[in-house]
Amino acid sequence: GVHAGLHPVVVRAGHCRRLPVVRRPGGRRGAAGLTRSTQRRILRWLIQKNNRRTEMALKVGVIGTGMIGQDHIRRLTQVLSGVTITAVADISRERAEAAAPEGAAVFDDPKALIASDTVDAVVICSWGPAHEEQLLACIDAGKPVFCEKPMVTSEESALRVIEAETTFGRRLVQVGFMR
Repeated sequence: GVHAGLHPVVVRAGHCRRLPVVRRPGGRRGAAGLTRSTQRRILRWLIQKNNRRTEMALKVGVIGTGMIGQDHIRRLTQVLSGVTITAVADISRERAEAAAPEGAAVFDDPKALIASDTVDAVVICSWGPAHEEQLLACIDAGKPVFCEKPMVTSEESALRVIEAETTFGRRLVQVGFMR
């Protein structure tokens, strides 16, 4: 008997189409109409694509390694894929070192973390009054930032952050909170 299913196959570079999979006598499987050499080329392409995906992980720096910062680090390293924590910073170096995943750099100065070439995006979990300075540094560096509440502690500070982001010309700041 023949068993038909669906199998993803690359038809042209960058395009995928689902082709029927046929179970041949003896248990061999193959995409209908494809030679073994074509199947091998497709397999090599998929392996290379997967390797590029792991190499292209988003490099994130976390500022503030208290309870909320540690929870973000745990979620980014254990729950999500495609993310690598490359740097952490905290007012307490000991706490930062304890929270830092293996291989992550520990910074004493949040501005140095933001300016680092090893960081693509930033998560701010520091003390509320420090957020404005850190947000403005992220905007100046052109790095996307997720900021825990409060974004800032005054209306004037909020207007400065909004003005900086507007002047930059692209949205970079996202504000969130943990419950």
